[in-house]
Amino acid sequence: MAVPKKRKSKSQNKKKFWKKKTIKFISKILSNSSFFESFIQVGNTS
Repeated sequence: MAVPKKRKSKSQNKKKFWKKKTIKFISKILSNSSFFESFIQVGNTS
């Protein structure tokens, strides 16, 4: 019983880790408005 429980919590921690990383990455992009603007311009030109 203990082994699968451990494995489950490990995968949940991984999910939490990636969620945190993604949120950090998005907030970084949003705070760097010049990069965000250039990204939008590239999207419009193509």
